[in-house]
Amino acid sequence: MIEFLRGKILKKMPVGVVLDVNGVGYGVDMPVSDLCELGSEGSECEVWVFTRVREDALKLYGFLQTKSRRAFEILLAVNGVGPKVALAILSTLTVEQLHGSIGEQSTAALETVPGIGRRTAEKILLELKNRLTHLRSSEANISEGFALTGGVESQGGGEAFGDVMSALENLGFKRKDYTRVLASLLKSHPDRNFEVLIRLALAELTGTAKGH
Repeated sequence: MIEFLRGKILKKMPVGVVLDVNGVGYGVDMPVSDLCELGSEGSECEVWVFTRVREDALKLYGFLQTKSRRAFEILLAVNGVGPKVALAILSTLTVEQLHGSIGEQSTAALETVPGIGRRTAEKILLELKNRLTHLRSSEANISEGFALTGGVESQGGGEAFGDVMSALENLGFKRKDYTRVLASLLKSHPDRNFEVLIRLALAELTGTAKGH
């Protein structure tokens, strides 16, 4: 099983990256929050990998911290939560926010995740309550940071906004909800790059602005 990859970013996409590892290209889906932390195409990066094997497919999911990978694994153990929903949760909430929601059994934060209503949030929290210890032990690992080379370069207004739209759609946001937000951002931040725009859009759409 693939647990870790270090390589050059060959291609950045709204849902993940293609990593060139010694001449082999690995497609890795990632939370949007982690994608925002990566450098530009051509820079080096390191990711912790969760490998999901099915009869007809093998998919790789990458995370900048082992606690995020562990949280993803724990979320997949919840009945009805697949990779797309788990990535949406970790794109919208930090592991610490998820941990707090479970401890308090509060659905408020989870309900900001696209596609998750109150009943689904209650179900997730109830099932995760018994796994709180495992999530806490993952959160305690403080040696997960990576030194990433290369800064994030502006992608240009049009391309960046197209990528933001794709990312929001993949997270499950409805077009009628995000077009209003993006229209406002286009006026106020016409030259911002993808990483800044997706953070601002998520903060606006979820009402939970995260520091950056």
